[in-house]
Amino acid sequence: MGDSEVNINRQYDVLCIGLINMNMPVRPVDKGVFDRDVTMVDAIDIMPGGDAMNEAITLSRLGNRVGLVGKIGEDIFGQILLEMTSRAGVDTKYICKDKNAGTSVCVMLVNQDGSRNFASHRGANCEFSLEDIDLSILKQTKIVNIGSIYALKKLDGEGVETILLEARKNGVITCADMMCDTYGKGFDAIKGALGKLDYFIPSYDEAAAVTGETRVEKIAEKLLDIGIKNVIIKLGAKGCFVSNDKQSFYEAPYEAEVVDTTGAGDNFVAGFLTGLNMNWELSRCIELANAVGSLAVGKVGSNGAVHSMDQVMEFMKNTRKININRSI
Repeated sequence: MGDSEVNINRQYDVLCIGLINMNMPVRPVDKGVFDRDVTMVDAIDIMPGGDAMNEAITLSRLGNRVGLVGKIGEDIFGQILLEMTSRAGVDTKYICKDKNAGTSVCVMLVNQDGSRNFASHRGANCEFSLEDIDLSILKQTKIVNIGSIYALKKLDGEGVETILLEARKNGVITCADMMCDTYGKGFDAIKGALGKLDYFIPSYDEAAAVTGETRVEKIAEKLLDIGIKNVIIKLGAKGCFVSNDKQSFYEAPYEAEVVDTTGAGDNFVAGFLTGLNMNWELSRCIELANAVGSLAVGKVGSNGAVHSMDQVMEFMKNTRKININRSI
């Protein structure tokens, strides 16, 4: 039986494992918010968030079969998130509930220019561990994505490495993004897991912090040296940099009107994984990733802008790429 036949028989195209949050964007908020007793804002919303959840929702909207694995609390926030995610077409049956920890909540203070700061209560995400995951589900997916390394206190390190090893045993493509080292675990704690990745997709700041390098090319080189097959560094408004043992290249971003940058990186990942699932060439996957990420910043919240693959393809057809001066 060939690989394509095996993947047709699998339940999921992508299995997302990791952060699940209730996001509460507050906008607009300026730096004087703590100098006033009351700040009047245009909107306070509730919406799904967290790296794994954001990626799962956008992946589903782009036409992928998606499962989500993570932990929520037995509370109203968790109940609302399950309903929202199910409506987006994501399979939530492997999301577990914690009786003692509340659902993770993140209040997002969004500035006029779309930049944001977070006040985050980790809650159930901090309790999510390998014991909460039925590893047999890895036999049912083509791709597994960890969202995100360094964000999962009880899963980081050996837990993530175990997941990736089991995935590789079952012929699953392994991917992950990351956050900054929230709990001070250090590079050595995640090296083993990183070395089991086919695709690693950090932001520049995250990758620079973990490697101690500042030049994009040197960052990628250091990450490739520990066994990662493909390194994709997100550069925000400057697009991204891609490197493996055969090629290295920059990809320019698309023009975009920035309303809120929350979740842009997660949407980038979802776009990339969509191309990967369709067996596209690497450069075309990256182009799609940039398009989805650029679309995502056009609305408030992490998953409100991208609705379908047709929408993304139309955006790519009608939107210019930005000419970036890489010599600066």
